[in-house]
Amino acid sequence: MNEKLAVTGTSLLELKNKVNIPTTCHNDFAVKYTVQTNTPDVPGSYMISLRDASPDSTGVNFTHMYGQNNKIILQCNGFQETFGDFDLKNINNVEVRKEGILFNLYLDNKASASLTCTNVTPFPITKVDLALGSAIMNQNFTLDDISLYCQ
Repeated sequence: MNEKLAVTGTSLLELKNKVNIPTTCHNDFAVKYTVQTNTPDVPGSYMISLRDASPDSTGVNFTHMYGQNNKIILQCNGFQETFGDFDLKNINNVEVRKEGILFNLYLDNKASASLTCTNVTPFPITKVDLALGSAIMNQNFTLDDISLYCQ
């Protein structure tokens, strides 16, 4: 992307069957976001969900939520854990790495949290679907860049 993208309201942006993973990745990969909450005084929280129970439906969804401030919720195949307190208004780079059965969080390149996944597919992943926002919940963040890469 060459321009900033504001995700507001009930926006859901999906990139399906477009992001190919090199075979050398097997089933480990990382997604890095350059993101900023649009409400610094009430930053809300981010939820990052990994769906990895099947090589045909692997995906990562990034969502902004109100209700709790300065938290990050990691979700993997339906199981989730909340981590915090982070200073989301001053954090620019949010990265998640799928490493074996772990879903690891890095904030501004520092290891910050880890969730153990269940039902992880043992098969190589060839495509990853990416989604931003929600068709149900109000969103309010600006994305400057997103990268999907092999570790």
